[in-house]
Amino acid sequence: MERIFWIDCPGCGKSFYADWPLRQGKYKLHCPFCGHRFLPQESPRIFE
Repeated sequence: MERIFWIDCPGCGKSFYADWPLRQGKYKLHCPFCGHRFLPQESPRIFE
């Protein structure tokens, strides 16, 4: 089973999920709602 995590966008505040390897913080995530790009540690909330 694939492991995912939920994350809140610091730009719009909406939650979306991403693949677990992206949780490491080396890559910027792209919010599917507002298009904001950010590192996981910039998120106000992460659900693992």
